[in-house]
Amino acid sequence: MEIDKWRKISEQIVYDGYRKVRKTEFELPDGSRKNFDILIERDFVNIMAINTNNEVILVKQFRPGREQIYTELPAGAIDDNESPETAAKRELLEETGYIVGSMIKLNTSSIFAYASSQCHAYLARECKKVGEPTLEDEFLEVIEKPLKDFRKMLESEET
Repeated sequence: MEIDKWRKISEQIVYDGYRKVRKTEFELPDGSRKNFDILIERDFVNIMAINTNNEVILVKQFRPGREQIYTELPAGAIDDNESPETAAKRELLEETGYIVGSMIKLNTSSIFAYASSQCHAYLARECKKVGEPTLEDEFLEVIEKPLKDFRKMLESEET
């Protein structure tokens, strides 16, 4: 079966605060109509960073949506007129104090069905610590985890 693109009927911004929300009405393939709330966000980067000691560089921080502390890969929004690669390097330096030795792009994906943003994922290798994080409105802890321990963390679904 072939999938058809839905037809947009209307859209309007229904909330404009820390995040924007757009209400969009679509006509579905069966002819019915349905409203969807779409979160309007900037594209962002996510960086799997490995330092010169073969450790994965992670950040631990509170996430207000789930009201929990998570251990995550460094990530952040892409600024206006900034390439995803430049944003990945900047975010890694700002959040962790590490610079990239070499970097390759892994993929670009739309990981949230009801958001406008895309995630650009990178693998950064041979990262070197050059300073402390330079954070604005962020409170996080930098963790260097050996690859074998990182694998165990993924298998255990540890947050």
